[in-house]
Amino acid sequence: METREKILEELNQSLPSYVSEKIKYASDTSFSTDQKMLMKLKEMKKIAEDTYFQVEFLGTDYTKIRNWIFFQQAKFMVDVEDDYPQVIAPVFFYSWDYESLRPPELRTYFTWRTKIRKGEYPKIFSGYLLIYTAELINLVGFDSVFDAYSKLKKILEVYWDDIEEVYFRQILSLALKDFMINYSISVSYDEFLPQILSASDWEIYQARIKIAQGNYHGLLTYLDKQASYKVKKSKFYESKYGYLIEEVIPTVFEQLSRYFAEHNADFKSLVLGKIHTISDYSLFRQLPYVEQRENYQNKIDFSPIEQYTFEKGICSKKLFLESPNLRIIMGIILKAIEIRIREKTNYKRKLTLNLNDLGKIVTPRKVLLPLVEDNSFLETINQAVDLFLIEKSKQIKAEELIRKRQSVVIDKESFQSIRASSIRIQERLLTEEEKTDSSVQKEDTSSSFQTTVEVSSSLIPEQDSTVEMGMDLLVCHLTSFEKEFVVNILQHAPRSKLEAIAKKEARLLEVILEDINLKALDYIGDNLIEDLGNQINIYEDYLGELEEILNR
Repeated sequence: METREKILEELNQSLPSYVSEKIKYASDTSFSTDQKMLMKLKEMKKIAEDTYFQVEFLGTDYTKIRNWIFFQQAKFMVDVEDDYPQVIAPVFFYSWDYESLRPPELRTYFTWRTKIRKGEYPKIFSGYLLIYTAELINLVGFDSVFDAYSKLKKILEVYWDDIEEVYFRQILSLALKDFMINYSISVSYDEFLPQILSASDWEIYQARIKIAQGNYHGLLTYLDKQASYKVKKSKFYESKYGYLIEEVIPTVFEQLSRYFAEHNADFKSLVLGKIHTISDYSLFRQLPYVEQRENYQNKIDFSPIEQYTFEKGICSKKLFLESPNLRIIMGIILKAIEIRIREKTNYKRKLTLNLNDLGKIVTPRKVLLPLVEDNSFLETINQAVDLFLIEKSKQIKAEELIRKRQSVVIDKESFQSIRASSIRIQERLLTEEEKTDSSVQKEDTSSSFQTTVEVSSSLIPEQDSTVEMGMDLLVCHLTSFEKEFVVNILQHAPRSKLEAIAKKEARLLEVILEDINLKALDYIGDNLIEDLGNQINIYEDYLGELEEILNR
């Protein structure tokens, strides 16, 4: 049986050879110009008609056939210029090839493309950008790969803010990224990605790179978003010691890595994530593209967490993927860290840790679950926090000592001069008896310049000045609907029921929980509700007090 590639090759040889010829516009009337353009478009359309007539009974891959048709039509129209006076919106807005456009739409496109090639960038409908991008990725009409890359990058820079369709933005940004990968454009990922990713997505991308490289500094924002326990919403995080939570993470992760390694497990891959391989990764998936290179082999490290390998025309992708256990385990780790720091700083309100949700840990459950359920897991976290606080205290003392020493700068020559002048004045004004007394005073004075620095720890337990007003005021400030919602949670209503209650009020469950927890932070200094996925609970610390107030 013949391969698809063989069929395409034979098909290419059997079809007529289309040669592009630049249209020479008539100087007398626009009618002649229009007729020549329409004839050119008709010939271009015939390429598709002839091709489909030939392949109708071949039973080959129609996606490849359509891509091949576009490629042939693009070469046929490569030198065409137009000056159509109107700007017509494409009817088939989500189709981006010549076949989906009518003659007025095609003339709009080629007129716009003519201006683009002259360095003009007029407003245009987004659908036309995709057709032009398809020409770029197939290198039709461009002197070099880098020329095509520069044009594609310019298109994104000029028209990015005008593209209202999020889907189109994704297609165009992926096309630029795939272009860099496919043609080995040597541009650093940190010069490229910030331009096409949102600020939030870029932060996530950078955080994943750090994890892959074993760098655990500056990860709290990323981890807090992924974790089941939102430590950054805690009242303690807003206190004077809240910053310690972020700084202690590297020490905790290093200690946990050792703990896991002792049990022949990998903390990073089981909890945070690891690099996965995706075989036969398809480039330019949303756009027509025809591979023109034979036996292409290359390896592109697009970034530390994105690597692409080409071999025998097949692209494989290595990408960092988060662990499915990240949400639950990281929630436990962050809460355990906060609890320990609260204890060490004598923070008034205490927290407790409930490990009942550990049953939701996914595979490899038999490896991870025993490690986390073991008392050594929490002990390792506590020991890491204690070790960090000791070192932090030493660091603060050393920095304070240096700061105080630097604040006392004595110019010895000026001091000796001032002192000599003082002595001469005293000799003139004082009696012999006073001189005798002053000699004693001078001896005492000189010794008083010896500075003694006392250093006190900045980690001395102190209470926040914020007044925590209590559960009574929290309940008073809950709306009747929020109180009903809390009662349902106390009665262990499943998530499905809570979502149904929220839907009746045309609200999202997550928003309601967020609103209640925000009020809780104001009046009790902590979150009230814990979202564990299928089950939503009131934190055990507040169950008794809350039930008592609601039952009054």
